[in-house]
Amino acid sequence: MAAIFFALEIIAVFLVSLYLVHRYGNWRKDHWATTLSVLATWFLCFAVIFVLPSDISATLYNRCVNSTSNTVSDNSTAIGHDNKSDLCHKPWTYVTETTQAHFWAVTYWSLQLLSWIILPFIQSYVMAAQFTMRGKLFQMLKENAIWYGSFLVIFGILFIYIIAKGLLQWSNVKTMTTTAANTWGLLILVLLLGYGLVDMPRSFWNQGRLEYQMQKTYYNVAKLRNDMEEARDKLDEVFKDVKLVSERIRYNNPNRHCVDTILAKCPDDLARQGSRGVDDFEDYTDGRQTDLTSKSGLVALHGRVIKSTRNAKRTEVQYNEYLSAAISYEDLEENKHSRSRLFVSSLPSKRWSLHSLSPRMEWWWRIRVRPVLWIIFSVLCTLATIIFLWSEVTFFRQSPVLSIPAQIVNLASHGAKDNDPSDSKNDYAFIEVFTIVCLAYLASCAYYPVYKIRLLNFYYLAPNHQTDQGSLLFNAMFISRVVAPLCLNFLGLIHLDSHVSGDQGLEETAFTKAMGHLDVIPFISKYFFIYFPIILCVLSTLTLFRLGTHIMACCGFQAFLLDDEMTAELIKQGKNYTRLERRSRERNEKRHGGSDSLGRGSTQELSTLRHSEPVPSSSGDARADLESGSSREDAYSSGRERDKKRYNQRYSRIKGNDDTVVLTTAEETPLDSKKPSPSKPSSSNYSSPARHTTLPTHHPTTSTRPAASAVRPSPRAPPKNLFDDI
Repeated sequence: MAAIFFALEIIAVFLVSLYLVHRYGNWRKDHWATTLSVLATWFLCFAVIFVLPSDISATLYNRCVNSTSNTVSDNSTAIGHDNKSDLCHKPWTYVTETTQAHFWAVTYWSLQLLSWIILPFIQSYVMAAQFTMRGKLFQMLKENAIWYGSFLVIFGILFIYIIAKGLLQWSNVKTMTTTAANTWGLLILVLLLGYGLVDMPRSFWNQGRLEYQMQKTYYNVAKLRNDMEEARDKLDEVFKDVKLVSERIRYNNPNRHCVDTILAKCPDDLARQGSRGVDDFEDYTDGRQTDLTSKSGLVALHGRVIKSTRNAKRTEVQYNEYLSAAISYEDLEENKHSRSRLFVSSLPSKRWSLHSLSPRMEWWWRIRVRPVLWIIFSVLCTLATIIFLWSEVTFFRQSPVLSIPAQIVNLASHGAKDNDPSDSKNDYAFIEVFTIVCLAYLASCAYYPVYKIRLLNFYYLAPNHQTDQGSLLFNAMFISRVVAPLCLNFLGLIHLDSHVSGDQGLEETAFTKAMGHLDVIPFISKYFFIYFPIILCVLSTLTLFRLGTHIMACCGFQAFLLDDEMTAELIKQGKNYTRLERRSRERNEKRHGGSDSLGRGSTQELSTLRHSEPVPSSSGDARADLESGSSREDAYSSGRERDKKRYNQRYSRIKGNDDTVVLTTAEETPLDSKKPSPSKPSSSNYSSPARHTTLPTHHPTTSTRPAASAVRPSPRAPPKNLFDDI
């Protein structure tokens, strides 16, 4: 039974890892080495967290068996049986120590190999700008030479330390290697837990505050809009060089395959522009080539294209994500005071929701139930944070035991052994569930800063196959280096590490035997247990009062502070961008019947608006209608009428007496301009005289030229009036 459960657990963990790789990655476009390495790393990291509870219950069972083995023969007569297994019932998830030892050895050293060697080399290889495999391998070795050179220096110092102490044995070298890795992981873990233990419960609390979420989302929309424009401008600058190179290096040039590789990394619209006009063969024999057309220039240009394309894609994905969130929050705000209690969404969702079952059920869930659940969950996480902070500060104390998780595990294990042996199975089940919950919460707090801070928005995990290979590999490297110290830290919290509890005769887990103890490098070990709690408390205090955010704001960095003028301005801009995007999506929904409800083309519309007139001047009237509380239908209709009026004002041009072009409306058109043009049919074919005079007449095929008093032809024929056709 235990073997079947262990196999099912491994299969379930593998399926979860496979789903996450499919959700965030794109195996069709990503390199096969990236997909396989990330899948293997995530699988092993999740396996460590979900298999460790069964190891803990097996260790407690072995401790019970060892403690009663000496007294079974003496008490066999009084108890009525002489089988010690009756006193210590075996957990139903029990796996033999040999099997667990092999599993942990394979898992640990595989994670070390992946995190320190395989993943960094794959990341350098897939991000290399060379065009051949040999060039990419050379660049991969060159980039990692400095990084691993520093590690070799540190390892050499430790090796000299081992020789000086007379401990030159394979077991000591292995212990020193694992200790160095655990030291690095524990130092990073302190920083992560100091931020995540405090900020994650606060983020859950803010999820229940609709107004706060709207303001923060508007702020992120405006900030990412600026980042997206900057990234797009840089991409345009880089593409100018790409187009120049594509025009100079034709298909008969031996370096043309390099240009084709660069064009393949560009967006589709830019790649098509760069591929035009290069079908003819030209031979440049004069030898006068710029730096861009040389081999090294093409490699540098390829690197610029990879970096700029990655930044443009990342900012666009984040911008669309926050735009969708802002529109969703606006829907919540509009439905909050609905008397019918039926949830009405401005745009249909392609994902399944409660709205497909019942709009009333969705209204109760999103307006009443979910905010309360966020508040309750935040309170529970706050209590858990207080417990773990107290335990992290006091788990070095052995007598009395002040760590709360250690007290809970001790009470459960002692109750199973001393009070009622028949209840030992239930106690083991409670210990495993408690261990899984604690490990899951600590892992969430440790990984939360990675997704929250996102390392200056450079490494970012985006769903729907939008994550780039560099972000996937970095995330896999990060969690693989932190998961082992995280589990060792939890074993220290529950006093199952003999180097923490000080009991050398303590039965240890198979995980500890394979991965080492909660130790650090010897020359800092006596200071680590003193400064570890201090650093954790200081970082938690800084996060609680958001001192880091205020310091960044004082230094000139953008930070979300409600009482800051820059933040208020960005919130206002984000609100305008959101309403413009919402209007565009509603227009696409009405025109195409929901085929483009996500507004994919609206981002291109926003990117083109920044090269023309500013957003507030082009849609200020429509936003005024939205702010005045009028319905979306009225705002949409009035916006169309205003756009039609602006169109007629822009393209109705006549020639005045002073030979100047004057912009007039249809109502202000002179009587002379109402006369039909000589090359036009009579005015009876038109619905009104003023209508055809608003558009300039231009007939390039007509032999007779219009008189001076007639309408002056526009130097540029206007496009067709789409509003009249609609």
